[in-house]
Amino acid sequence: MAIPDRGWVILAISWPFFGVCSILLALRIWVRTRIIRSWGWDDAFIILAMCCATTNSALVTVSAHYGTGRHASDLSDFQGIQSTKFNWLSQGFHVMSTNWGKVSVALFLLRITQRVKHHAPYIYGGMVLLTIVNSVCVYTIYGQCMPTARLWDPNVDGSCWDPNVQKNYAFFQGSSSAFTDLLLAVYPLFTISGLQMALKIKIGLGVLLSMGIIAMAAAIVKTINLASLSARADYPWDTVDLTIWIAVEQYLIILAACIPTLTPLFNIVIRQRMSKRNTSSAQKAAAFSRSRQSTRPDPFAPFSRGRAEQRAYPMAWVRSERGQTGTGSDSEDPIITSAEANNNGGILLTTEIHVQGGSEYGDDQSRR
Repeated sequence: MAIPDRGWVILAISWPFFGVCSILLALRIWVRTRIIRSWGWDDAFIILAMCCATTNSALVTVSAHYGTGRHASDLSDFQGIQSTKFNWLSQGFHVMSTNWGKVSVALFLLRITQRVKHHAPYIYGGMVLLTIVNSVCVYTIYGQCMPTARLWDPNVDGSCWDPNVQKNYAFFQGSSSAFTDLLLAVYPLFTISGLQMALKIKIGLGVLLSMGIIAMAAAIVKTINLASLSARADYPWDTVDLTIWIAVEQYLIILAACIPTLTPLFNIVIRQRMSKRNTSSAQKAAAFSRSRQSTRPDPFAPFSRGRAEQRAYPMAWVRSERGQTGTGSDSEDPIITSAEANNNGGILLTTEIHVQGGSEYGDDQSRR
């Protein structure tokens, strides 16, 4: 009879997520350094979150190599100790990965919602409180046994807490994590609801800024699986589902933090496609006009490049340096103007989706 092994499921989920997040993080860094040339603390914290998530995945991979995903009865004593050891070691990095990812999202929201600066103390206070809760969780993981090695090797002399103590606090931390994801997802929806812009633009902004709802769902499922932490008799097998959802949650938070920052890159791609399409239309119009040799008005004139470039693009971004926004064709980088941005103080300024009126950027642009 074949020995059941679910370790491959852990790897099949962790590393593809890692690859996607690595690409998005690299694109985010490229956008911040090459397109808008503006860095913030939210970038530093998301890089820190990615480092913690990568460490978690590496430790989980070693744990799976030694036997996580199989029943303890099918492992040697050495394999059982090593698989349990690296599994426990990985969990603290997951907790801090989710923590720094949410701090990054919160700082990003502060950066784009400058009209509601009176909310800043509450958001900063929430970040501090969340970090304290998660730091205590890390302590309960590694500090529940003295020495810590007794956590995975019962032959080591020492003592441990009742396993339910750490499990119960993990439930509290997981619930707090899910609630925080919900707040970070719902907050921007209320912020943009009162803006004067097309409904489809509001929906687009809402989707971009509220992707944390997906991470919240993963956090809920992970919290449900936390009961396995107290099942020490068959730990390598019982914690497989928990390990899987740990990977899903931490990488979904990174995805939710990175995708909204890539809007300038999306706009450049769309602008280039529009430019090629307009150029092609103009060429076809010129060829049609020459073939007809007619003095009648050109039927393709409304689609010429000049007219198309004057149209407002609803998801515009403006590069900012020294607190100034650039407009017009003299800018070093391609810039897309937008009537929506003018009316609302700027939707996408620098790298952010600005959802305020009256920021330093909005005031500057309105004067123009």
